[in-house]
Amino acid sequence: MKSVTDRHGEYMLKKQEIYNMFQSRIVTGSFTKKDQTKRKFWGILKNETRDNEDLITVYDFRINNYRRFRLNTGSIILKSGSKFFKYN
Repeated sequence: MKSVTDRHGEYMLKKQEIYNMFQSRIVTGSFTKKDQTKRKFWGILKNETRDNEDLITVYDFRINNYRRFRLNTGSIILKSGSKFFKYN
């Protein structure tokens, strides 16, 4: 069983991996919310300083607004060109 500290470190590494892979690129993707509903988006990732280690912010062009998703809840799929990322 992983400790809370280990999980935070894991999320931080995943978050950094995601930002490194998709920085300044338009991304399509989906994520599962806490209530198990799925959200799709098309936009650009924003590295917000206020986000915790397990949060990622994306500006969704379809709704002209921000969405935030957690690395510790549900599944995440991101795609941009030939780059693909799936977590959980």
